[in-house]
Amino acid sequence: MESGFLEMLATIAPIIIIVLLLLLLLAIGYVKASPDTAYIISRLRKQPKVLIGKAGIKIPFLEKKDELNLQLIPIDVKTSSAVPTADYINIRVDAAVNVKISDQPERLALAAQNFLNRPTDYIAQVSREVLEGNMREIVGKMNLEEMVSDRQKFATLVKENAEPLAKVDKITMYGDGNSSKLVKDIVGTLTQVTDGLKESTGVDLQSVLSGFLGAKLLDTK
Repeated sequence: MESGFLEMLATIAPIIIIVLLLLLLLAIGYVKASPDTAYIISRLRKQPKVLIGKAGIKIPFLEKKDELNLQLIPIDVKTSSAVPTADYINIRVDAAVNVKISDQPERLALAAQNFLNRPTDYIAQVSREVLEGNMREIVGKMNLEEMVSDRQKFATLVKENAEPLAKVDKITMYGDGNSSKLVKDIVGTLTQVTDGLKESTGVDLQSVLSGFLGAKLLDTK
């Protein structure tokens, strides 16, 4: 009787051990991503598995889990110095920008190459540097009148230029859309058309704000 029990135990013991090991591996490998985080699980296959707001299994020792932050990050982007517009008016640009890594597969894969396991501070810093360069380039191609009257075009151009990094989700310029308040907001939040505008370019600030944006520059020599 006892020998029969031992034989049965010897037979099922390996099965029990294997089942327990599998359960242990599943418990260790269980992962759950929050809605604002993407888990990138590198697999034996070429294509990694992506988890956003759901649970999954990572096989210990065979698969690796990395994280990609999908939080909306508000940043303030300012040009470090005055930038000349296409009509040779020096302005400083100050934009409110919301930066977010896209969850679209292609953009997510591209962003993972730049920001995998990086904190939000790093993403904000890189975004700020890229956007400042983009804004300087775009300001140089637009007239001041166009920037004041069509803020959306400016924001769209900045976004399109920055999209290769797959991180810009939305760009919002300050202002409430009211035409009379728009110039005030743009001038204020674009850190003003520089105080020394008249001295440096010959264009009177009040004339600019009054709508004489096409006025020729005065000879300051």
